[in-house]
Amino acid sequence: MLIFRHAQQKFPNDSSAQLCLLWGTIFPTRYLPQTEGPAPAADAALGAGGSLRNRRGIGAPSRELPTGLENGRRFWIDAEMTPDLTSLIAHYEKCLARFGADHRGVDWPNAADLAVRFDVMLSIIDVPPSGPAVPSVLDLGCGPGLILDHIARTPGRPTIDYHGIDLSEHMVDAARNRWPDARFDVRDVIADPLPPLSVDYVIINGVLTLKTTLSRDAMIDFAKKLIRAAFAAARIGVVFNVMSRHVDWERDDLFHWSFDEVASFLTADVTRHIAFRSDYGLYELSAFAYRAPRRGAA
Repeated sequence: MLIFRHAQQKFPNDSSAQLCLLWGTIFPTRYLPQTEGPAPAADAALGAGGSLRNRRGIGAPSRELPTGLENGRRFWIDAEMTPDLTSLIAHYEKCLARFGADHRGVDWPNAADLAVRFDVMLSIIDVPPSGPAVPSVLDLGCGPGLILDHIARTPGRPTIDYHGIDLSEHMVDAARNRWPDARFDVRDVIADPLPPLSVDYVIINGVLTLKTTLSRDAMIDFAKKLIRAAFAAARIGVVFNVMSRHVDWERDDLFHWSFDEVASFLTADVTRHIAFRSDYGLYELSAFAYRAPRRGAA
């Protein structure tokens, strides 16, 4: 009840701060405008990215969370509870310890296919004049920073303002040692959200393809929370990949998510401006989620 009273004090006149108490846990709306008015007005405040009023945070925030201001409306992002990812983190750290900072260290069988993946992920970036002169790119689940190796050895890549984030301290330590001039952080962006609209693009490469011992439901829950957190931070768009369900058989340790499932989630909870790619010869799909329509985009 103390949490509920605090929420009433924080938003005494805000009819859109729809709060309920369930088994002692508070469930705030994911975006709470800090001005009076009906909940649907929050959608317009966030631009053309689609309806946001149906999102729900899970778990009460443990600290003052970042706020954003867009079109005269202020909103704040609540933290969600991150699923237990111990098995996933341990798996990748074992790969890194065994093989070092290469494709095997992130559990990918060959370097050529990893390079293809990087090219697909980086294709979300609009080059000038249609895009920012120096776009800011968040590499979420950056591992040891291998995408920077790919960019460095690929001629013609535009300059980017890079930021890598990972849950694993070992991965981030390796990335910092390999790329000392780049920015890397250990951060759980679900429990500790990034500032709203703070980066142009978010890349989530290879984070949602392996589930190890997690159940499929737990992995879907994690994927949705991660994608929502990433999109809240993105000014332009987010790209991520998952294993396809259009395969001869599904591996128990991989996360297979269908086109229809991904599209239903994105259009209901994230944005209606989406695109898919599955034309690059791997048993996966890449989903592109944009804040605005792509009319006239290449």
